[in-house]
Amino acid sequence: MRRNMDLVRHILSITADHDTTLTADSFTDGYPRPLVEYHIKIMQQAGLLDADTTPFKSGGSRDFVFGLTWEGQDFLAAVEDDTIWSKTVFPACAGMIPEVRRPLLKADGVPRVRGDDPVVRC
Repeated sequence: MRRNMDLVRHILSITADHDTTLTADSFTDGYPRPLVEYHIKIMQQAGLLDADTTPFKSGGSRDFVFGLTWEGQDFLAAVEDDTIWSKTVFPACAGMIPEVRRPLLKADGVPRVRGDDPVVRC
């Protein structure tokens, strides 16, 4: 599976708006459940979510999302603004899916990774 940054943003936004534990079903609006489960797992691994994922031997998983981590809050604060979010897709990448590595976006809207190297590649 490939990472979908729109789904990452979606999961972070919904999680931030709730004070209760969420399940994968909370995020499936327009997204297939296996894709949501995968994203919860990798977002937990990346340190964006406080979550518990338990895979089933038969496939799928049981997923609980408890909230955002500090890094998840920072990431969401950077990407909540649609203007900044739209800057993560560069004109040179039109028609292509950009690969956005584990980003923290700076206030100027230029994607960065824990330093000054640009994040988006085509």
